[in-house]
Amino acid sequence: MKYRGFLACPLLLVALLAACGGDSAADYAKAKQAFAARDYIAARADLNAVLKTEPDNAQALEMMARTMIGLDDGVGAIAMLDRLERLGRPPADHRILRGDANIFGGRFDQAIAAVEG
Repeated sequence: MKYRGFLACPLLLVALLAACGGDSAADYAKAKQAFAARDYIAARADLNAVLKTEPDNAQALEMMARTMIGLDDGVGAIAMLDRLERLGRPPADHRILRGDANIFGGRFDQAIAAVEG
């Protein structure tokens, strides 16, 4: 009988870890709402949770690039766009996004080159 407590501890730990595990679909839905409300800080937090469990989620990467641009973080946006290109999933307006990101990074020549043509 006194060993019963030892069995409960691992089960409790498993239950707590399962509760802490993120639900990517719910996090992405919250990120979409935050992004639509232009709450880029909240969107970034929710997208980080999604990308932690699904690092190749193209939808989340694209929204993160747009979120980073909303936060004037050109370096972060370029990193997300680079990941999308490596996945072969750049958004249709990736050249414009890259141009915006380069402007925020102070790289004006690269910004012009990104949107030329």
